[in-house]
Amino acid sequence: MKIGINRLTICIAAFSLAASLQAQREGPLPPSSVSNLYNGYNAQLSDNFNGSDVNWSKWTRRQTNISSKGSLQDWRLSNVNGGWARLNGKKINGNWVGNGLCAKPNQVYNTGFIVSRWKFSGQPSHNRTIFHPSIWSANWNNGYDSGVIPTGPSWLEIDMMEYESWPHYAPASHLVPRVNGSIPSGSARPKMYQPTSNTWYTGVPANWSDQIWGLEYHVNYIQTWKYVNGTWNTHGQKVWTSWQVNWDNNRYSHAARKKMYWILSNITPDWQRASSNNVKGDTFFAVNYFEYYPAKSLLP
Repeated sequence: MKIGINRLTICIAAFSLAASLQAQREGPLPPSSVSNLYNGYNAQLSDNFNGSDVNWSKWTRRQTNISSKGSLQDWRLSNVNGGWARLNGKKINGNWVGNGLCAKPNQVYNTGFIVSRWKFSGQPSHNRTIFHPSIWSANWNNGYDSGVIPTGPSWLEIDMMEYESWPHYAPASHLVPRVNGSIPSGSARPKMYQPTSNTWYTGVPANWSDQIWGLEYHVNYIQTWKYVNGTWNTHGQKVWTSWQVNWDNNRYSHAARKKMYWILSNITPDWQRASSNNVKGDTFFAVNYFEYYPAKSLLP
C-alpha cells in the first residue's frame, strides 16, 4: 500500500511538472492599451521550444511534395536547440533545402493576439536572397499531417512577418485575403507594415536578431506591433474589416475573416531561385517562442 501511494505521488508530481512547463510564458504580455480585448495565455496553442525536440503534438513538418517551393526533405536541417526552433535553409547535394513547421490539424486558431520572438541570418545585406523566412497563416496547414479548415472560397492569409526580397530586403507584414476565390495582386494587398523606399536599399542589416513582434487579429481589424526596450508600439497601420470592399490598402472583406492554422517557414520558391538578382546562400531562421492569447470576441 505504501508503494502504491508513493507511485501515485510521483505520477501526480510528474503531471504537475509537465503542466507547469507547458504553461510557461516567456514573451511580453499584449499591450496594456488593448489587453482588455484578449483572454489569458493559451498554453496548448503556444510553444516556447524549450524541449530537446519539436513538440510533435503541436506541429507537423511542412509538406515535401511542393516542388515549386524547393526541397523540404532533409529534416536534419531543422531542430529545437537552446530554446529555439531552428528552420535552416541551405544547399545539400546540389539541392536547395528549406524547412517549415505547421500547426497540427487539431491546432486551430481563432481571433487573438500573437507574440513571437524570432531572428534570422544569412541574408546578404542590401541584396535579394532566394530564401523566404516567414510567420503566416492559412486555411490549409501545408503540413505532412495535413489539415484543412472548411472555409469555403473566402478565407484570410495573414503574413505576420514575411522577409520579402522582392524588392525591399526587409520583413513586411500584410494580408492576402481570398474573397469568393479572388486574390489581390501584390501591390493591391492590404498592408499593416510595408518597408519604405528608404529601407529597400539602406540601413538593412544582413542579420535580424531578437525581433519581438505582435499580431492583433481582432474581429474588426488587424494590427502589427513591435516590442523594443520593454515597450510595445504599433508597427505600421491598422487594417480594418470592411463590408463594402473586397480589399484595398487598409481594408479587407469581412467574408475573409476565418479561423486559421499558423505556419513557421523558411523555404526557397523556384521563381526566386531562378532570378539572377537573388543571392544564393544559406539562410537560418529561428523562433524562440510563439504565444497565443485568444480574443474575447471570437469567430463562430
